[in-house]
Amino acid sequence: MNTPASDALRPKPGTPAPRSPSLPAGSGLFGFFKPHKPNEQTWWNHFPSDGILFLSFVAITLVGMYLRFFRIGYQSYWFDEGHTIERIAGSSQEMFRSLAKGQAFPPGWYWLLREWQRFLIDMGAKPYDSFSPGALRFIPALFGTLAIPAMYFLARQFTDKRGALLVMALTAVNPYLIYYSRDIKMYMALWFFIIWNTIFFFRWLSTYRHAWFWWPLFTLTGVAAMLLHTAAALMLVVQFFWLLLRKRLRALDGVLWGLAVSLMLVFPIWWYITQNRWITKATVENNSGVEWNQDYTAMDWHAISSLPLVHLFGYLWPVALPDGRLSSWLGLGPVFDQHLATRTVPWVISAEVWAGIALGAVLILGLLPWRGRRPGMVKANSALRGCWWYVPVWIGVPIGCLTLTWLPKGGAWYQFLWGWYDRANAKGIPPIWEPRYLGMVLPALILWLAAAMRRLPTAGLRIVAFSFVILISLISASTNYFIYRQTPWQPTAEVLASYGNTADADKRKSVALGTPFTRFPAAVDQIAYDLASKTVPDPEALDKLEFFPKLQWERALDDNAIVPFLDRVRRNPQVKIIVLTDRNGDVDEPPLSNASVNSRLGASWKLVHEESYRWYYEWRYYLFNTWRTRVWERQTNPPSAPSSPLSGPSVSPSARSVSPSTRASGASSAPAARTSTLTIPGTSRQVILRGGVTTAPATGSATAAATRPQP
Repeated sequence: MNTPASDALRPKPGTPAPRSPSLPAGSGLFGFFKPHKPNEQTWWNHFPSDGILFLSFVAITLVGMYLRFFRIGYQSYWFDEGHTIERIAGSSQEMFRSLAKGQAFPPGWYWLLREWQRFLIDMGAKPYDSFSPGALRFIPALFGTLAIPAMYFLARQFTDKRGALLVMALTAVNPYLIYYSRDIKMYMALWFFIIWNTIFFFRWLSTYRHAWFWWPLFTLTGVAAMLLHTAAALMLVVQFFWLLLRKRLRALDGVLWGLAVSLMLVFPIWWYITQNRWITKATVENNSGVEWNQDYTAMDWHAISSLPLVHLFGYLWPVALPDGRLSSWLGLGPVFDQHLATRTVPWVISAEVWAGIALGAVLILGLLPWRGRRPGMVKANSALRGCWWYVPVWIGVPIGCLTLTWLPKGGAWYQFLWGWYDRANAKGIPPIWEPRYLGMVLPALILWLAAAMRRLPTAGLRIVAFSFVILISLISASTNYFIYRQTPWQPTAEVLASYGNTADADKRKSVALGTPFTRFPAAVDQIAYDLASKTVPDPEALDKLEFFPKLQWERALDDNAIVPFLDRVRRNPQVKIIVLTDRNGDVDEPPLSNASVNSRLGASWKLVHEESYRWYYEWRYYLFNTWRTRVWERQTNPPSAPSSPLSGPSVSPSARSVSPSTRASGASSAPAARTSTLTIPGTSRQVILRGGVTTAPATGSATAAATRPQP
């Protein structure tokens, strides 16, 4: 991308070689580290070889694509993904009606995802395959891959080709972008269009001859972003400040920007005023859909420091345990806090803290004036487009907007800003703070990190910083492929398919499945999608979410519900197989211990399979549960004498435990399985869902957090 600098700002021949105002030029490995000395006129576009530039560009893109598509279906669907599938599973009219009931989303992403799913069917895919994690996650992974070269062109608005390649490399390995490239929500597509919208914004304001070409592209990408999520409006506020702080504006710049913004807002205004009940729900019914933010975060220094950490390294700042807010949000319950020694990894906590401190040091040290600069070079090296002071504005404005929602209620500033909302809503403005809502600042953070690394005083420090960031990013990104970060329903589904003979509709009646309470109860529909190819005789049933018309499946079992569940299924002569999952596999206590279950079932039942492994908690890799699945089979000729409570395979739990890699290689005779029991805080009632419908909802903080909608 060439520099459209005016003749007045072109350096005269013979001027001394410049240094970048923020990103000193370099060469060597991708040209990042070793200084070079082209003249000022060629600095912006200097690169040793166009061929090397092209190969580097392609190689970084391919690496990023591999990291986004590798084992893309490994993680089970989580709560938001499950609801996304429910919205697109029916007809277009049903999809729009479900969103119009009060969801805080425009319909753009759901329409795109549904059209992709229907396209797969038209191309010959079976309905259940079109809903698989690998199929639906293809679209966000594609947007995530295309965002890598987009970041190169964004960086070219601020720096030279070497700096742009560095930004591109940091984007390719960024664990936060990799995670959301493998999530069927709209966030990766939203950030992709925000990146291009920002590129076209700079190009439009800096190009004199072809402004007519860049302004429509700026408008169209803004419209696309607003069709995906209303959080894109925060970038409009950022652009407004950029315009205010710009020294020179052409006569029509402000008018054209206002016209573009008006076009971007036309559909959202029409949607939320005439088609969607979200405004009514938020103001009149006190249900905006983001109230859960107060349960998720306390908006303390942990939350503030976690934003750059989770955006750049993919994990939240560790908190001291036990932590009541964390336990309530994740639905851990008192059992978890009583067994912290077997549920935490202390060395991971220390590693995360030190890595966070090192990241902060790089970001701060990069701001120091290690290398001299001359004011006269700033204009020539900024290409009249991206000025580096745009970056703190880009980061600070969205963060500031959300921080204002946390002002103390009753204060003068709160009343000044949000008094109008209080008059319509008795609860007041809901505090909002969620890293993915602030994902639009991630490109600016990557630009800051790249600038900071290149500004370090020695090549050795720059190499160490670059290697450190890449290493931590790759380690964090690898958690998407090799450990379970979401509820591991897929292994449970494999066990069910292996032992339950689920291909036969009549034989499905012989299977009883019990699954534990989790933070996201709706996400257990992952089992349905995994088994659809074996259990849905009528493909149209998939659209109706009627996956298990005969399977006896009781969900969200807590400690008090285990014994009644076992009594019901053992007395049912049709039941031949009991599959029981729990997330307390490291606790050998009633009512979930092998001895307790065997004693309750009696001599007619035999434990034939058990498998367990760790389920980690999303952005906190130092917390995990031991997820376990066990299978009991009714014996055709049970022993006449009472059997020991420990009847079943005389194998220790550790010996029966099978790793996911062993199961994948076929070494295990049956797929992995898990069992779990958990007391729901604040209630002794059981939650039983059949066919996705809650028949006896429980109360309490854990259930409230689990069922709360999440925009």
